[in-house]
Order: sequence, then C-alpha cells, then structure tokens
Amino acid sequence: LYRVKDPYVVLTKVGAGRLYETSVVQRRADKILRETLGRLQAEDFYSDRTRMHAAEEARERLTVDLAQWGIEVWG
Repeated sequence: LYRVKDPYVVLTKVGAGRLYETSVVQRRADKILRETLGRLQAEDFYSDRTRMHAAEEARERLTVDLAQWGIEVWG
C-alpha cells in the first residue's frame, strides 16, 4: 500500500491525475521487486524467514525510492 504524501512534489515531478501510478509506482516497484526477489532460488520461497527478509528489504528500498517522488509506502 502507498499514499501520496506530498501532492505538490507528485504534481511537479510526475504530472496531474493518476499518472504517478503508472509512471512511478508500478515501474519502480517492478524494478525493485525483480532485483530483490530475483536473487532468491526457487527453494528460498518455501523458507518463510528468507522470503520475508527479502520482502522487507524490497519494502525498505521502495520506501526510500518513492519518497523522492512524494509517495509514502504504507504498512
């Protein structure tokens, strides 16, 4: 989940409307999730600890990345 934390930044950097979803959130999330979860082997997805650690790392990276666009990762 995410929310627009600074509408002014979103408007000036991305544009009006829901353009931020396709231009920023989807592209950044796809890139970071592929990089982070792509390092796992197939067996690692059955290990809760390993999978959750990778998911938390992806969440932290996404939080930092989206903050510069005025978007906050929630949850």
